[in-house]
Parts: sequence; structure tokens; C-alpha cells
Amino acid sequence: MILRTTSLSLAAVGPSPMAWFAGIAVAGAGEKIQHHSAKSYPAALSATLSEYWPGLVITVVLTIIATWLVYRGQKKFFRTNTSLWCLTTLVIGVPGLLAYWALHRRPPMGLCPECSEQVPRNRDACAHCEKPFPAPALRGTEIIA
Repeated sequence: MILRTTSLSLAAVGPSPMAWFAGIAVAGAGEKIQHHSAKSYPAALSATLSEYWPGLVITVVLTIIATWLVYRGQKKFFRTNTSLWCLTTLVIGVPGLLAYWALHRRPPMGLCPECSEQVPRNRDACAHCEKPFPAPALRGTEIIA
């Protein structure tokens, strides 16, 4: 029971699936073999998985949610390299999502006058229909130098 509590604590602190898989497959199973509590590597891996599975499941679920959030953000804001960002988040986990959020701020959104889609307005043309945005209407308060 103490190992499962430790497993849940580690899942909260380090939600990275690659770290979990490396820890279970290398460190956990290796420790069992070194202390002669398992006769073979498959038996040691099975014993380690039976002790640490709750944290591993939580980490994998959090990683899937983080990858879905990255995918949704990429599609919503019409960004490139969607598969690369999703793969990075799938490998790194929640830290990948945090890196994505740090590097990609939310652009201002608005309706395209041509296709009426909600698109980012930080470009010269619509990301959906690729028609150029019209110049803003003059208000009469502009200073023309």
C-alpha cells in the first residue's frame, strides 16, 4: 500500500510517461533482480508494474489529455507542425503541454468577412479561406504624417 501511495505521489510530481516507463522497465525491474526478489527480468517487470500501476495509469491519462489539448489548440488557431507538437507532448507528457502553452500565445480571434469563420486575426489573410482581410475603416481620428 505504501508503494501505491508513493506511485500516486510521483504521478503528481513528474507526469512524464517516458520517465515512468524508464523507471519501471529499468530502475524498478533492475532493483528487483539485484536484490534477488525476482528470478528473471519478466518476473521483475511484472512485480514492478503490479506495485506502480496506479501512478502509471494516471500519467498516461494525463498525457493523453495534454496531447488532445495541444491538438485542439493547433487546429483552432490554424498552426503548422501539429503532428510534431502532438508527438512531443505524447512523449514528454504534461511538461510538453506547458512548453506548448509557453511558446504559443492565444492570438486575437475574429470573424472572417468572406467565409464567416472564427479565425486568428494576427495574419494578413484568413487562415480558412486564404482571402486577404480588408483594411480597417478610417474613423477620422487618424494622424497621417
